[in-house]
Amino acid sequence: MDRRGRELLLAQRRLTEAASEWERGGRDEEFLYRRARLTAWEDRDLGRLNESERAFLDASRQRQVDELAAARRRTRRTLIGAGVVVVVVSLLSVLALVSANRATRDRDLAFSRQLVANARAQLGLDPELALLLARQAYRIRPTGEAEAMLRQATIDSRVVATVPTGQREVYSVAFNPGRRQLASAGTDGTLRIWERAGAGVAPGGPVVIPGHQREAAKLAFTADGNRLASAGDDGVIRIRDLANGKELLLRGHQGAVRGVTFDSAGKRLASAGDDGTARVWDTLAGTETTVLRGHEDAVWSLAFSADGRLASGGEDGTVRVWSLAPARQDTVMTAHDNTVKRLAFSQGGRLATASDDGTVKVWKALGQGDPVVMRGHEGTAETLAFSADGRKVASGGQDGVIRVWNADSSVDPLTLRGHRGVVWDVAFDPDAPNRLASAGSDGTIRFWDVTGPGDPIVFRGHQGRVAPVEFSRDGTRIATGGKDTTARIWRSTGDSDPTVLRGHEAEVWDVTFSPDGRRVASSGQDGTVRVWNAAGDSAPIVLRGHEGDVWDVAFSPDGRHLASAGDDGTVRVWTTNPGDPPRILRGHERSVYHVSYSPDGTLLSSAGVDSSVRVWQAGGAGEPVVLRDHQGGARSASFSPDGRRLATASADGTVRIWKSLSDKDPIVLKGHQGPVGSAEFSPDGEYLATNGSDRTVRVWRTDGTSDFVVIKGFGGSISNLAFSPDGRKLITGHGDGTARVSQCEPCVPLGEALRSADNRITRDFTPDERKTYLTGPQDS
Repeated sequence: MDRRGRELLLAQRRLTEAASEWERGGRDEEFLYRRARLTAWEDRDLGRLNESERAFLDASRQRQVDELAAARRRTRRTLIGAGVVVVVVSLLSVLALVSANRATRDRDLAFSRQLVANARAQLGLDPELALLLARQAYRIRPTGEAEAMLRQATIDSRVVATVPTGQREVYSVAFNPGRRQLASAGTDGTLRIWERAGAGVAPGGPVVIPGHQREAAKLAFTADGNRLASAGDDGVIRIRDLANGKELLLRGHQGAVRGVTFDSAGKRLASAGDDGTARVWDTLAGTETTVLRGHEDAVWSLAFSADGRLASGGEDGTVRVWSLAPARQDTVMTAHDNTVKRLAFSQGGRLATASDDGTVKVWKALGQGDPVVMRGHEGTAETLAFSADGRKVASGGQDGVIRVWNADSSVDPLTLRGHRGVVWDVAFDPDAPNRLASAGSDGTIRFWDVTGPGDPIVFRGHQGRVAPVEFSRDGTRIATGGKDTTARIWRSTGDSDPTVLRGHEAEVWDVTFSPDGRRVASSGQDGTVRVWNAAGDSAPIVLRGHEGDVWDVAFSPDGRHLASAGDDGTVRVWTTNPGDPPRILRGHERSVYHVSYSPDGTLLSSAGVDSSVRVWQAGGAGEPVVLRDHQGGARSASFSPDGRRLATASADGTVRIWKSLSDKDPIVLKGHQGPVGSAEFSPDGEYLATNGSDRTVRVWRTDGTSDFVVIKGFGGSISNLAFSPDGRKLITGHGDGTARVSQCEPCVPLGEALRSADNRITRDFTPDERKTYLTGPQDS
C-alpha cells in the first residue's frame, strides 16, 4: 500500500471514531468536524463510508454553513451599527457645523450692523471715514442697511485728496492762476509751493521758502502767477518773484499784517493790519503810496473790485469802500455784528463777507439792497471765496465745516466735512471750477469735489421758481414751467436754447408731454389747461372750466384724454377737441393737487388736501376707491410701472406705498422733515424718489427693506422731480429758477455703486481707527 492509501485508511479510522463518539454523545455539535478536518474530506471518495460516517460529515458541513451564515449576520449587524454610529456622528458634526455657521453669521451680522451704526455717526463728522466703515460693513455682511449706508456715504464723501503739510496749522492756501501750483502758509512762517498733479499734489513734497519770523497768515498771487505775496505776524509783507527767487520786503504796518491782495494788473498791492490801517503799495517801486484810515480797530481783509476800488473789512464789523485816485472813503457799510474776517468780489461785482458772527453775506452790488444772509456755521466764519463764474460761494470756519452756497440762496449748502479743527482758508481751482482747496488747523490741505448733487446739467432761463419738470418718453427732451408764466421745452442735453411757450397769465403749476411727444399740456394759476404743439409753432388749445388754480394735468396712456386737478375740488377729464365738455369727478372736499393714470389707462388717481386719495375708473363707472390713511393733505398719488402699486405723498411728512386698492396696511416711509411734495417710481419699479420741504430728495427701495438715501446740497428749495425713462437720471425743479438733470446716484446697479465707493476712497483706516472700529467679535 502506497503512502496515499495509508493516509486515507488512517483518515477513515479517525472518521469512524469521531462518528462513533458523536453518536454516543447524542449527536452533539461539539463533536463535529470543523475547518481543516472537514475540508480534508471534500475531495475524497465517500463510497466506502457507512451511513453513520456520512451522516457525521453531512452534519459537520451543515454546521459550517450555519456558522458562516451566523458570522455574516454578525458582520452585517456590526457594519450596520458602525454605520449608525457614523451617521449619528456625522449628523452631530453637521449640526455642530450648522450651529457654528449660524453663530458666525449672527456674529457677522451684529458686527456689520455695528459698523453701519458707526458709519451713520461719522456721516456728520467725517464722511470718508463713514465710507470706509460702510464698505467694511458690506464686506462682512452685505445687508440692505449696509448697502444703503454705502450708497449714502459715497454721495456724502467729497474729499479727493488730503495733504499733510508738516505744519501745525495751515492758515492760507492759494492757487497759482498761471501755473499748476498751489501755495500754502502756516505756523512756522514758511511758504510752501506745491506742484499740482491729479486731484492733489505731486509726490516729492513742496518747495519750502523761509522768510517770516512768525506765523504767515495770508497769501496772494498776481493774476499772471509770476509773483507771490505773503503777510505775516512779523509785520512784514514779502513779494517773491517765482522766476528768479528775488524778494521785495514791504514794511510799514505797526503790528501783524492780516491780509494782502493784488489789483488785476499786479502793479498795486493792498494790505490790512492790526494797526487799523489798510495800505496800498507800488509793487514795482516797492513804496507805500496810500494809507487808509477809518476802521476803529484791526483791519482783517480787503479786495479790489473790478472798477479798481478797494473794500476793506475790520474788527469794527464794517466794510469800507475806498476810491484810490484820489484816496477817499466812498461807502461805509455796517455789515456784521462782529469782525469781518474775509471779503471777496465776484467777477460780476458781487461782494461777499464772512464774519465772527458766524454769517456769510452776499450783496449784489456794493452797498445796494439787502444782502443774502447765509447762516449755518457754528462759531465764527473765517474765510470765503467765490467760484470763477460767481454762482457759488464757499465758506469755512470754526466748526471745521466747509459750506458751498448758491450765491443767490441762503439755504441748503453743499457741506464738506473732514477737517479736524478750524478751516482757515478756502480757494477755488481756476483750472477746475468744481475743485476747491482748503487749509485747516489740523495741519492739512484738502482738495474737494464741489460738483452739485449728481453732477447736474443746469437749465437756466426761468425768472423765479420752477415748479413742474418732466422728461419726454424718449428722454431727449424735458419740459419745465415757472413762476414767470412760461412753459419751456429743452433738449435734455442742455446744449440748445429752449422753446418758450407763452400764454398763461400767472404761474404755471404743471406741464406734461403727450405719450407720442408731439403735444405738451400745461396748467396754471390762471385756471386754464393749455395743450400746445411741442414745437411751439401754433397757438394752444385752451381748456376752461375749473374755478381757481389748476394744480396738475395728466395725459391718458393713449393720449386721447387729459385729466386735470383743480382748486375747486374737482377732477376733470377732457378730450383734446375744442368745445367738448369735460367729465367732472366730484368727491374731494377741498383742492385736488395731483392726478395720474395707471399704465393701462383703466384707473385714474387723485390726491387732495382733504387727506384722501381717490382711485376712479377712468371710464367714469362706479364710485372711486378712497384711501384714507394720511394725517395731512395728500400731495401726489402715482402708479408703479406695472400698475399694481400706488405711492402717495403727504403734508404729514410720510410716503405710503399701497400694494393694492384694498390694502389696509401700506408700507409707510418716514424720513422727510416736513411735507412731502411728490413721490415717483423709477421705471423698473425698484426705487421711489421723493422731495420735501426739507430741501432734500430721498430715494427709497419700494419693498421697504432698507434705509433711504438722502440727496442734499442743492442750494435751494426743490419743487418737483421725475425720473428719466432709463431710470438713471432725475430731473428736479428749484426755487432759484433752475431745473437740473442729474445722475440718480442711489439708483445705480450694485456693482457700479461698489466701484464708485472704491473710487471715492482716498485713504485707508488709520491705526487708531482700526483699533476703535475694527476690533470685532472675530478678533476677541
